[in-house]
Amino acid sequence: MSTFALVGPVSPNLTHFSQHDFDEVVAVDGGYQHLVDAGLTCDFCVGDFDSLGYVPADVPLVRLPTHKDQTDTEEALCYCMSKGADEVYVYGTLGGRIDHTLAFLQLLGEFGARGLRVTAIGDDQAIIPLWGEGRRQVFVKGEPQGTFSLLALSDVVAGVWEEGVEYELEDAQLFNACPLGISNEFLGKPARIALSRGSALLFVPLHVLGSVS
Repeated sequence: MSTFALVGPVSPNLTHFSQHDFDEVVAVDGGYQHLVDAGLTCDFCVGDFDSLGYVPADVPLVRLPTHKDQTDTEEALCYCMSKGADEVYVYGTLGGRIDHTLAFLQLLGEFGARGLRVTAIGDDQAIIPLWGEGRRQVFVKGEPQGTFSLLALSDVVAGVWEEGVEYELEDAQLFNACPLGISNEFLGKPARIALSRGSALLFVPLHVLGSVS
């Protein structure tokens, strides 16, 4: 199983990044500078380099036009899939402009639906896309504790199960116009979160991520 990392331009969590070994590290535009400043390296770089301000000369790259329909991060995720990545951790895409963050969350759902296991890493939180038809559910092992949320991406998310948590759901529905799934609690015991139809984003504390399968 090959695991890639994307490093974007918005203050990536390089502490978490440095604790893991990746088969390939892809810098997305200004994410390259964050790596350089921290004395870290990447294997590839993608971007139009408007935020970086220059084109790196010491790494293989794809230079994108500034006028395009796809974002730099979308192109980078496409690159990861073309290279056979099974799982991608994405750093440096949360925070900054709200519209950029929202656009990235939409990408999480899109690439999750394509079958890529993709996880966004923030300072103290991770975001995992879930989708129905049995394509991905989450088991949380061990004794996790902390607040999590499950928020709908599609208009309707059906067959929602949240087991082993403070507020359990059994074959419930979530809607993207109603934040019913906000602020649930892990109780220090194994948990399961799944859905049968639609797509949603699961927000978990970063310290819980290591217990997720």
